[in-house]
Amino acid sequence: MRIIRYLHEGHVSYGIVDEKGVHPCDGNPFTGLVRQSGLLDLADVKLLPPVEPPNIICLGLNYRAHAAETGHPLPAEPLVFIKATTALCGTGDPIVLPAQYPDRIDYEAELAIVIGRKARNVPEDKVDEVILGYTAANDVSNRAVQFTDGQWARRATTPSARWAPPSSPTWTPATLPSPAAWTGR
Repeated sequence: MRIIRYLHEGHVSYGIVDEKGVHPCDGNPFTGLVRQSGLLDLADVKLLPPVEPPNIICLGLNYRAHAAETGHPLPAEPLVFIKATTALCGTGDPIVLPAQYPDRIDYEAELAIVIGRKARNVPEDKVDEVILGYTAANDVSNRAVQFTDGQWARRATTPSARWAPPSSPTWTPATLPSPAAWTGR
């Protein structure tokens, strides 16, 4: 199932997308979606970030090639940092570059995991039980700030550091395309 959060005629709603269009829903993906009658054209809705999270938790240097290209060793433990929720924006929203170091902005395609319920210390074999779905994201960072003071959160929390999902919906685990088809492009 492909779930979106959208704005249509001044109202924010969730919907289910298929080849026919957007099926409006009552509720939300965390407590349950109820498909309503009617159908909207995807071109007639503004796609919003898939959720309004209390936190955006990120992992840095989470794959060997990225660590190598930045000249950093692969960390022994996950490099965890927070991105402010004010950095979220929707598809097509502007990315405003900061006045300071506008030429040091970097971007990365990311796989965003949407957690479906409160979770802590989840065993690896139970992770699928807390994942609501997955979506694509554009992680925009101010590298000058990051490498000047070593603060990963600050590089990611300015208004210029937008976490902008492309026009990709949130895919539920059961309908996620095979990882073999992912290219990050």
